Amino acid sequence: MLPDIYIKLTVKPWLDNIFRILLKGGWHPPVVLVDGKRISQGVVPSDSLLTKAIVDSSDRKRSRRI
Repeated sequence: MLPDIYIKLTVKPWLDNIFRILLKGGWHPPVVLVDGKRISQGVVPSDSLLTKAIVDSSDRKRSRRI
């Protein structure tokens, strides 16, 4: 559970976004990006890895606002 964190999930087709994905270093689907940063490729990330990436991204955004 991630209280107080707004999450927008977007699922995009691999082939339609191949150039964007390759620029992010993704070679093997599925490629998972959080806030534009690649956190996983080739496997679905664990819930703990995904949660940590989301919380870290949220913390970085909050620290920039202060």
